[in-house]
Amino acid sequence: MNNFTLDEDEMLLNIKRLHRDEDQQETYNRDQYFSKKYEDNSYNTYGGVYLRGHGSGVTDIKFSSHHPLLFSTSKDNCMRCWRADSFACAGIYRGHRYPIWCLDESPVGMYVATGSKDLTARLWSLEKEFPLITYAGHTQDVECVAFHPNGAYIATGSADFTVRLWCVTSGKLMRVFADCKQPICSLAFSPDGKMLAAGGEESKIRIFDLAAGFQLNELKDHSSTVASIAWNTNGRYLASACRDGTLRVWDVKKLLPMSSENSSSSSSPSSNSLNRLLALPSNCQRLLKVIFSNNDTICCLGAS
Repeated sequence: MNNFTLDEDEMLLNIKRLHRDEDQQETYNRDQYFSKKYEDNSYNTYGGVYLRGHGSGVTDIKFSSHHPLLFSTSKDNCMRCWRADSFACAGIYRGHRYPIWCLDESPVGMYVATGSKDLTARLWSLEKEFPLITYAGHTQDVECVAFHPNGAYIATGSADFTVRLWCVTSGKLMRVFADCKQPICSLAFSPDGKMLAAGGEESKIRIFDLAAGFQLNELKDHSSTVASIAWNTNGRYLASACRDGTLRVWDVKKLLPMSSENSSSSSSPSSNSLNRLLALPSNCQRLLKVIFSNNDTICCLGAS
């Protein structure tokens, strides 16, 4: 895992290598939950344990922000919830008819959203093993889901080239953003909930104004699929992780919003170059995930 610290004043990035994320320890001790002692008093070399139970490949995982739980989705059409203190499976959630590709946890309450190859997203309560609401309307796989910061809306990105915004409780479709030309793989709401960033196989990031319902700008600097995007805590910076192994950081504050009449056009290359603060290579062939911690440290997960 690569770890980058963002200086708000000079926008300086210092690269550090850490064995664990200190922010996670504020909530619970990761060493307690994810190092396993064997009968001969030895420990797993990598400080981890295997959680077995899925019947096929695991497609997405996420730690709960509220409880010592881990969620996982799989090609076996199920989502599982695991207890971090005992490594036991706390629940199996069935309802999708095909593989589940993605999940996100609500910022309020015990709810999780999933997206699937069955063209739907679904809302789950951890207390019930069946979906509460099904969000149907996409014509291809739902490849990413994200909760709005207020927990009242869900965004879904699909291989049908659209981003959709739904009311969580009613399941009503609120917005459709059809500007994209390739499948959508990543979504992230700005902390104030006013903007939504979407990335995917077209190697660019589109930023949408949720209230107005149109595209504000697009960032064109990646050369491969944008696998993950994240906002920093005050919403000024946007980090994007690409499957070509590079990380980019953008100064969103400097992005000039386009008028609604020109919402389908893109920003100029010079504008994108100015707004991109850094393009950093990693030691990974592919970057899979990027997040900002509470102190604006950027953490990246990749694979060779």
